[in-house]
Amino acid sequence: MSARERLVLATKVYYPMSDDPNDRGLSRKHIATAIDRSLARMGTDHVDLYVIHAFDAGTPVEETMEALHDTVRAGKVRYLGASTMYAWQFAKMNHVAAMNGWTPFVNMQCQYNVLYREEEREMFPYCRDRGIAVTAFSPLARGFLARDAGTARTAHDVYQEYFGDDIDREIARRVREVAARRRVSTAHVAMAWVASSPNHKRSDRGCCEDGTPRRRRGGTGAEARCRRQGLPSRRPTGRATRSTTRTRCDVRARCIRVEPGAPVAGIL
Repeated sequence: MSARERLVLATKVYYPMSDDPNDRGLSRKHIATAIDRSLARMGTDHVDLYVIHAFDAGTPVEETMEALHDTVRAGKVRYLGASTMYAWQFAKMNHVAAMNGWTPFVNMQCQYNVLYREEEREMFPYCRDRGIAVTAFSPLARGFLARDAGTARTAHDVYQEYFGDDIDREIARRVREVAARRRVSTAHVAMAWVASSPNHKRSDRGCCEDGTPRRRRGGTGAEARCRRQGLPSRRPTGRATRSTTRTRCDVRARCIRVEPGAPVAGIL
């Protein structure tokens, strides 16, 4: 195999690349232009994974999926992925592709960490049912789970406001307890928690998303496991909110497999 064949290259499309109104979104024009620019910047003739960064409510799904399919047919893209959307939107796009014989998505990239577990409700079950790979970004909650005090990033990262409520601080405290007991870093524990998840995913380590995270928070996919282990938990009640749908019990149960000195890359 050549050096290029040993690489897995991915690029994304959706967010504005200039002030031009046609240089954003998931229109046919922007998708076709964006992939050519990406290939030119990377100096290659194809990417292995082309990811839409979000759902474009302003463009017909049929237009988007056909345009993405055309990039595959042209040999510029091997596989398609998506990121940061509701499960029903993702399912709708794949359904349109299936109905028209176009290339479907084979990967979903979404935020997932011990503080943000909303995707356990619908997205993960859908992906498991359809055999779609899941890639998690922000496994350290934008650094919130990697430190005990504020840093320069805290002062400049505008998305830090999504973390830091009472439940977040309690979960982070439990992560620090596990890390101290296992003699590893808090980041190690947080990464191991994601890596040991039964949702069969890979983590994007050190990845910093430019897009705006969704405000829906929570998710308690470990509710049944908590009850079996006699641990306190919170039952989800209706629509996800900032403070009523997350469990604070699961850190110890899920991180116990971390061994002292074990490299995170080895765990992943």
